Amino acid sequence: MIAVRESLLTPFQLGYVAGLLDGEGSIGILRAKDRAEWRPYMEVANTNLPALQLIQTWLAAGYITVDKANNRPVYHLRITNYRDIYRIASLLKGFCTIK
Repeated sequence: MIAVRESLLTPFQLGYVAGLLDGEGSIGILRAKDRAEWRPYMEVANTNLPALQLIQTWLAAGYITVDKANNRPVYHLRITNYRDIYRIASLLKGFCTIK
């Protein structure tokens, strides 16, 4: 994946990502299953795959998985890389009000 320069993201894009993360996403820390290690993550879940793919392109980070347990597939954009999380959190700092 080609990294997108942060300066190319518009305030609209940053606000959109912040709103989606606030409404449909989560930020947290999970314990690794096989180790006594804790890992941060950012995740947004949605049924609209093209929207998550667009966000993934804007942020140049993360991977998308699908959960087909329900009637409609639910897609998850998950970001687990420390540097990506820090970079994205820094970009969204002025746009997030809750998370």
